[in-house]
Amino acid sequence: MKRPKLPFTTGVATAIMAVIGLFPALATAQHSLCRDIFAASFMQAAGADSSCSYPLTLRQPKMVFELPDRIEESSGLIFYDGLLWSHNDSGGEAELYGVDTTDGKIKSTIAVSNANNSDWEDLAQDEDFIYIADFGNNAGARRDLVIYKIDKKLLTGQYKQNVEAEKIQFVYPEQQNFKARWKKHNFDCEAFIAADTSLFLFTKNWENKQTDLYQLPKKAGTYAAKHLGTFNSDGVVTGADYHAATGVLGLVGYEPKLWRPFIILFYDFEGEDFFGGFSRKIELTNLITTQTEGICFVADSELMISAERSKTFSARVFDLPIGQWTDKRAYALKKGHGDAWKPDWTFSEQGVTVSWQQSPDTAVEQLFILLDANGKTLFQSAIQPTTQNPSLQIGLSAADSAQWMAILADRKNIYYAIPNTTND
Repeated sequence: MKRPKLPFTTGVATAIMAVIGLFPALATAQHSLCRDIFAASFMQAAGADSSCSYPLTLRQPKMVFELPDRIEESSGLIFYDGLLWSHNDSGGEAELYGVDTTDGKIKSTIAVSNANNSDWEDLAQDEDFIYIADFGNNAGARRDLVIYKIDKKLLTGQYKQNVEAEKIQFVYPEQQNFKARWKKHNFDCEAFIAADTSLFLFTKNWENKQTDLYQLPKKAGTYAAKHLGTFNSDGVVTGADYHAATGVLGLVGYEPKLWRPFIILFYDFEGEDFFGGFSRKIELTNLITTQTEGICFVADSELMISAERSKTFSARVFDLPIGQWTDKRAYALKKGHGDAWKPDWTFSEQGVTVSWQQSPDTAVEQLFILLDANGKTLFQSAIQPTTQNPSLQIGLSAADSAQWMAILADRKNIYYAIPNTTND
């Protein structure tokens, strides 16, 4: 997976490394500061894993529609061709159902003629293919884990059609014991995404309530999944989706026994290091006792979540806007102070210089962050308390400067400035 290239120059990269060299606290995770302006621990010492701490976040997603009886065990979601696509899990037909996003009525059905639904658990997609994950493994005894790959060019938009799929088969190299251990192992999986040239799986760990990240090629064949990392989800993960344009990953799941659903948002990570950036857990308080299984982006900052039928709920789809957590620009404008900080901007062929006056009695470290229009970090630098008149060289073109936002923040305050707008 490749993130869009930022307009960094070699000089800027060198400058950033110089900043890290000057301030070793930024280079070691054990002594790092939390850099997420959304976190309660912003600019305070983070944990050994560079994690930030957040206040308890509770939300009540809006119910959009009930799913028809034909999809009472919705286990995966994608948004494609204007429809929300889902399927049933174990024992269901080997079919995908495209439903209207407003009323839930089925508009199209895709039957996969060379597949069985042993335990379909999630859907993923890229520009050319749809992927169906038949890797549900509650007992931990399966040896026939497979992902079906459907070419989108085969899809005609008919009300019902049959297609054939390619097969991606795999094993977990770490699994040595295939004796049935019902919900007492770490080799179940119900969540995956497609990104760049790979598929990324997020396991449903019944035993330790964490999730492991595995990687597979997208090409048909038989593989050993590559283990990339582990995240403490503090609950079982049941669905995933990734928005490549915004660089946000969403996982959905629930806490077993308590049946307390949640989503976890991951953002500001680099490349395939999904767990290396920031993460934010949101508890879904109005969905308690439901089994949340599917999740997908339907817009840049909007998720839909599906829940299976339970003793207390019919199968349903819910909507959750997430921009308030992932859009730094909107957050800074809402919380920040636009008139209290007025940096000077100088544009030249060498790049941009930003400078400002700072009180000599400033007693805390500050953080300068430059964001683009989507809230992604283009440049950041720590400003030490002893720096009375900071001046930063940023090797970026001035052409898109109207789309930037600069933030200066410490533990108590966030100030923002927009070049060519606030400071003309």
